[in-house]
Amino acid sequence: MLKEFEGTKYCPFDWLDEVVPVLADDPADIVFAGGPTGWLMLADEHEQDEEEASCRRPLEPGQVVQFGATRVYGTFEMWIGDDGGYDFPEPYPADATHFRLADGDDLDMHDSIDELVKAGSPEDLARNTPLEPGSYGVDIWYWSDPIPFRFEVEDGKPKFVRCAGVS
Repeated sequence: MLKEFEGTKYCPFDWLDEVVPVLADDPADIVFAGGPTGWLMLADEHEQDEEEASCRRPLEPGQVVQFGATRVYGTFEMWIGDDGGYDFPEPYPADATHFRLADGDDLDMHDSIDELVKAGSPEDLARNTPLEPGSYGVDIWYWSDPIPFRFEVEDGKPKFVRCAGVS
């Protein structure tokens, strides 16, 4: 069953790690007035002090920033047959790039359904026993490759415009 789709969210690509510090509906949502250049990109607008901010970048108009885009599609039901084959009663989006067993650890994700099935249960530390036949919930989402955006200021407001990259 598909959970409610929340749309595409963005995070600066060089901030992506095991923990994603911020996801914004629009890349400009994490830009605030301040800093030596007049604009700061911050994961938390309350951490403008350079000593406190874990994710902080001064911005200048014309600067290109790479963002990652994500779409969380939710949990889908997967059936594994006695022969090890699998099926989804409801198809999942074709652009999905990441898969994990529902309620699994965030770090226990896989790049394909085949990889997830072959890896088996997260409790099987050796990862040499595929998933048993039966029904499983699978969390499915998408992460993009880096997408270049150019920072601009229009009528005193920050915005990002998709571009071909650094020129």
